[in-house]
Amino acid sequence: MRNGLLSAFLVVGLACDVIAQGGYIPVIYAANKEYGVSGSYAKQKDAADNGVSDLTLVGHWGIMMPLGLQPELEAGWRKSTTDVPDFQARDYTLAGNVLWNLSPFNSLSFFGLAGYGYIGAKTETKVGTVTTTLTDNRWFSQFGGGVKWLLVPNAGIRLDYRYQNGATLNAAGNKQSRHVLLLGISVFQ
Repeated sequence: MRNGLLSAFLVVGLACDVIAQGGYIPVIYAANKEYGVSGSYAKQKDAADNGVSDLTLVGHWGIMMPLGLQPELEAGWRKSTTDVPDFQARDYTLAGNVLWNLSPFNSLSFFGLAGYGYIGAKTETKVGTVTTTLTDNRWFSQFGGGVKWLLVPNAGIRLDYRYQNGATLNAAGNKQSRHVLLLGISVFQ
């Protein structure tokens, strides 16, 4: 699974680099747009000692503005599974973020992030031949930061940390927060 995800990122990164070769941008802050895809995979134990795994994929598109501001549109997908047989959850997200880029070096940029978004969640549990499906649509906020590192003239690696408030539900159906670390590839034009 991990090797397949890494291979997918490399293929997407190479494709984005080929597309972006039309515009040579030697430094991040000189770019007008940023396109990218990020992902994370986490496996952990919950309070009941059940194994929980999350796969998250996020695509983002942003426009660079003066003073390092960058409005960004983001679409994401997350799949969660547990050791509990026949349980899985899927989330689809759409969020608007504002980034503030600080570029002390030509190829390295730190950024802060604040955003607000919408989640459409679907949970399925099977017990014998009975399938219970729950849907939950809700709003969430996210805050965080990260770093962008330019590896070639117009593409690089992006590392994000996100604190998402109200992004998941616990077993009692109450909103709870989560911490997400995303690694991805960005193309600058």
